Amino acid sequence: MSTQLRGTVSLLRLALRRDRWLLLGSVLGFAGIAASSASATAGLYPDPASRIEAAGAVNASAAIVAMYGRIYDPTSLGALAMFKPAVFGAVAVAILMVVVVIRHTRAEEESGRLELVGAGVVGRSAPLAAALIVAIGASAAIGAATAAGLLAAGLPAP
Repeated sequence: MSTQLRGTVSLLRLALRRDRWLLLGSVLGFAGIAASSASATAGLYPDPASRIEAAGAVNASAAIVAMYGRIYDPTSLGALAMFKPAVFGAVAVAILMVVVVIRHTRAEEESGRLELVGAGVVGRSAPLAAALIVAIGASAAIGAATAAGLLAAGLPAP
């Protein structure tokens, strides 16, 4: 089993070096979108009465509830700020992670680079393991940066 993962660390360093700008831009972009949404929502709905009215309007529309979900706490600024970006963000992060994994597995195989790397001391499962580690780490970094952005925008911690 250990021979199948040999070389994972080297491939992980290579993947991080190749994707450093893509991953950095994605982490900062998702955090910025969340923070700006929270900041804008605080300006739009400054008091609980306006939040309750907005949440009631959202929950009254079956189409919006079907697409984005119901707002369960109508006085929560965070619920109003994130009900739309959360859905689009989840889909965008999923697509980004699929692209990252494909870039380091299937694309390498089609270009012939994987055979060159595999001819050395790299185990059979190492490219997939490295790609998955990059994707999981990037997802965690996006989540942490988004949480930091929401806290910086003034949303209370749970």
